[in-house]
Amino acid sequence: MDTEKQSQQQQESLLTNCKQYIGRRIECQQQYATILYSGPLIHEGKPQNSDKQLWFGVQWDDETRGKHNGLVSNIQYFQTQDNKNSGSLLKYEKVNLGISILDGVLIKYFKKSIQQIFNNSENNNKTKQEKENDQKNNLNIENIIKKQIQVEFDQDAYFETFKKHKKMVEFYGFDKIWERLSKIAELKEISLQEVSISDLERENYLNTLLKNIETLSLEKNLLYDWNQIYQIGNELKNLKSLSISSNYLSEPQDLQKNEVQNIIYINNNSILDKSPIGIFNNLKTLIVIDCRLNWKLICKVLPAFQNLEELYLCKNDMRDFQNIRLGNNENENLKNLKFLNLENTEIEDLEGLKEKILYKLQNLQKIILNKNKIKLIGKLQYPIQNITHISLEQNLVENPIILTELSQFQNLQYLNVKHNPISEKYGSSYIRQRAVAENQNLQIINGCILKKYERKDYEIFYLRKTFDDFFKLFDQVYYKYDYEKFLEWSRKEHPNHEILLKKYGNPYEIQANEPQNITEDQGPKNIMISLKIMAAAGPQLGKPEKVKKFPENTSVLSIKNVLSKLYGIQSDEMIIYYKVNQHDPNEILDEEHKAIGFYGIKNNSVIIIDKK
Repeated sequence: MDTEKQSQQQQESLLTNCKQYIGRRIECQQQYATILYSGPLIHEGKPQNSDKQLWFGVQWDDETRGKHNGLVSNIQYFQTQDNKNSGSLLKYEKVNLGISILDGVLIKYFKKSIQQIFNNSENNNKTKQEKENDQKNNLNIENIIKKQIQVEFDQDAYFETFKKHKKMVEFYGFDKIWERLSKIAELKEISLQEVSISDLERENYLNTLLKNIETLSLEKNLLYDWNQIYQIGNELKNLKSLSISSNYLSEPQDLQKNEVQNIIYINNNSILDKSPIGIFNNLKTLIVIDCRLNWKLICKVLPAFQNLEELYLCKNDMRDFQNIRLGNNENENLKNLKFLNLENTEIEDLEGLKEKILYKLQNLQKIILNKNKIKLIGKLQYPIQNITHISLEQNLVENPIILTELSQFQNLQYLNVKHNPISEKYGSSYIRQRAVAENQNLQIINGCILKKYERKDYEIFYLRKTFDDFFKLFDQVYYKYDYEKFLEWSRKEHPNHEILLKKYGNPYEIQANEPQNITEDQGPKNIMISLKIMAAAGPQLGKPEKVKKFPENTSVLSIKNVLSKLYGIQSDEMIIYYKVNQHDPNEILDEEHKAIGFYGIKNNSVIIIDKK
């Protein structure tokens, strides 16, 4: 009877304070949601006694888990976003409201049992109500732990560099410090990913627990308010890198309009007499991947992060460039930014990005635009000098004119355009050669470092290829053609071609008399090139390489037919790889109608014969 009475009193207490849960994040059965309603159920057909119990109306991150839009039996408990059927009603006892950051540290790195953690930590000093809440969350905590730390590296903790290498984050001494909680304060880097942290504790708690932290990862937890983020900045003064990815925070107030005067510690609703503006004074890297942000929202909080050098906005919808506000020149937000990652952000048109970001951020050097819907760069108002790295992997690029457009970034050194339709249409070799020829300072293209001698080769190839395309397009021949018409055409289709023409001269000077013995099938300057041929399959496998000479305009199909007889592999079963230079990666000769000269193949290039 006493137990039943205590339960009733607890429910009454929960209902009295039920509004505090609105906007909170929860986890249930490894799925995440946001609380939009908190209170009893009152609709017809409700579960027994639910009018005296605390229930949550939630909107699921995974819309398929929902059952309604917040309307149940003609009672509108809440309204889901876009009126989608992504809502559910859940009993208070069924959800995980999260744990404190201390418990998150203990769970992630300490080799004690859950019960020992709860018995030995300062949770023993909590109030009766707090202990009851902890007891409810205890089962949830058990589900969070998947493995115990057994080495001094967290295998899941890494940051992806520009070249997509994974840099491990080191956590020093976890085989020793678990015995003494005080040792946590010595850490400089810590990863607390996906441990259901929702509470950062009272004022000065973080500063005591993690006072030396420089790199903090709180990815995919249950944080829910920007005041919690400001609390981190207020207490962790040495923090240089912060990741709060996959935390869906409520819409922030606008720091640029001075809507926020004080930081609120939502743990106990205490108000700190300090503005969030400039609170992250030493922070250089902010990672907010998959946080349901856009430019309108992120610009509201930028004044808190005044010295950022790296900003990761991946997996957010960042198309609303019209909402970008960077402030005035004296207090410009992002003025120190050097690296901007906009991967997978739904971007199609770059005009807003150019106007609001590229023209204004004079220190920006690297920009990632992978996995978007970009087709072209377009014309810039003026050449940009500061950008050195651009990545456009997995977009909708299909017109090679983009390689000309990229030359407007006059100091471009790194370019990535892999996995675009342009590669299938023109071949990776042509893309590499033209990109290098069009961009005078390019050093790395699609991950491959440019060799010293390659630039000249590629520039001459592009110079000649442009002439060849003109001859075919206008049905003219290399020894007699309309040079003025060529210049007019190339200025439109290949604006940088004239630079190479001045550098190397015209490879196809017009001749006064028609050359003798020229047939229609012969191309201009049909040069013989020697190729080193090796077998990776078939009867010739393991035998010494052979050297064969072919005209530069020999088609890939003709090469296959010749090599089929020499190497005993049917042409339709043959794969031909090539390396223009000795240390280049193997690439496939995959377009049978094109000449080997199209791929930049030259004397002493390597051909490798393989079988499908």
